[in-house]
Amino acid sequence: MKVLRVLHNLGIGGVQRQLLSLAPHLLKEMELHICTLERGGALEPHFKELGVKVLHVDLGWKYSPLGIAKLSRVIAREGYDLVHIHKMGSIVFPVVVASLGAKVPVVVQHHFLYRWLSRRKKLLESWATRKAQGVLAVSYPVMEHSSRELELFSHRMMVVYNGIARVEHQPPLQDPWLVGMVARMVRHKRVDTFLQAAAIMSSILVPVKFKLVGGGERENRYKEMAQELALGQRIDFTGYVLKVWEEMGRFTIGVLPSENEGFPNTLLEYGASRLAMIVSSIPQNREVVEMGREGFLVPVGDPQALAQASNSLLLNRAMVRKAGKMAGRRAERFSLFRTQRRLMASYRCFLKKRGLSNLL
Repeated sequence: MKVLRVLHNLGIGGVQRQLLSLAPHLLKEMELHICTLERGGALEPHFKELGVKVLHVDLGWKYSPLGIAKLSRVIAREGYDLVHIHKMGSIVFPVVVASLGAKVPVVVQHHFLYRWLSRRKKLLESWATRKAQGVLAVSYPVMEHSSRELELFSHRMMVVYNGIARVEHQPPLQDPWLVGMVARMVRHKRVDTFLQAAAIMSSILVPVKFKLVGGGERENRYKEMAQELALGQRIDFTGYVLKVWEEMGRFTIGVLPSENEGFPNTLLEYGASRLAMIVSSIPQNREVVEMGREGFLVPVGDPQALAQASNSLLLNRAMVRKAGKMAGRRAERFSLFRTQRRLMASYRCFLKKRGLSNLL
């Protein structure tokens, strides 16, 4: 079976890192190619090292008939059996139309609780998504949101959770006073809440330190905010890091105060590193963290609650160890093998409806 995955780019993001982890397993089942609509990206060499063919097609304007026709010719020429689109930006409509033009079945994957900037774009995407063989979602909250917003039938949708690899290497020695967060520096991750909570904690616990792992469009803004909050030498910004295990393995607590997620890879990585967690109480996070079990749930945008929960854990080492142990058990439920098996089952289901199940 020959499958084309289409993404906006191959930068270091949750979607791209998850696909990179999954790729070695998928290559045992299929010939896997990736098409990006932007050139470059830090992860492109890593995919090529695995033997994944990476293509680039510049559509120009996303709805350009010439660009869509060019992509359609590429899909037809390569002879793909299935096109798997990762919804990133406004790529679903042009890629679905191009695939239909090449007479290749399409699957669309949703990773987030999306919002549309205009009614026109939403209508175009709704039409295009209904033309796909099926829709994958990374969690039940995402599936329910997409079904409602795009008026999709739930029987044409399946949930395929993200997966996590087992940590085989020896974890680094934890710093007992280090509270960390792994995230892209974008608005919905609410790094500002983390920084405000850090300032509150610093006024109470003298030894506490903080680390932010990740980069993005708001990185400089958050560095300035950290200076304004007088965090100074207490906080370390690492920028983009591919091997996040090496950084988060030093944390004592992993934090994720985001206001919106799909199914956060970061929480699985915290769990695999046996970290106690403090996360925002949104449905997607509650699929991984239960209050008082793997850690604490706090309201979105409440730095006082985040600081209080963090202080409670830092001053109760037995609770930290217990929560980390529970988090490790939870992460084991979300293996890459399970993700691969569920993904292949979804392909079979969708292609069977088209009479093409013999491809698998």
